Amino acid sequence: MSYHASRPFGRRLSRIERKHRRLAKGGVTVLRPDGLMVLQPRRGGFSRVATFLALAFAALIAFKAVVYAMDGPISYQVRVDRRAAGTGPEAVAAKVMEMDPLTQAIVEHGGPYLDRGMQIWREFRLTLIAEHWGRV
Repeated sequence: MSYHASRPFGRRLSRIERKHRRLAKGGVTVLRPDGLMVLQPRRGGFSRVATFLALAFAALIAFKAVVYAMDGPISYQVRVDRRAAGTGPEAVAAKVMEMDPLTQAIVEHGGPYLDRGMQIWREFRLTLIAEHWGRV
């Protein structure tokens, strides 16, 4: 057999060995469209951690923007200052909740949307309370 004919076979063996090494770290069973169940390696670790951190950061920024929009700038800053004067964990929380340029931009550009969303939430919450207590 010539070298040219064995190259695709060598590539296939390398691909199978790489898949087996990844399967040794864990895998998930997947049902293919033809009905065959196959074991596939779990997806990579770093991309999963990076995705989680990015989502957590986005959730924190959104939370800060909503709280800032609900409280207003003066009340928000009073709360942050009160936390900063507290114990260690409270001081760390105050540092995290300080207004940053990204959150400020979200509040400035999305302020009307946040206000409308909070108004809808208040109305919805009142109907939930009324339904729960049987007043509707």
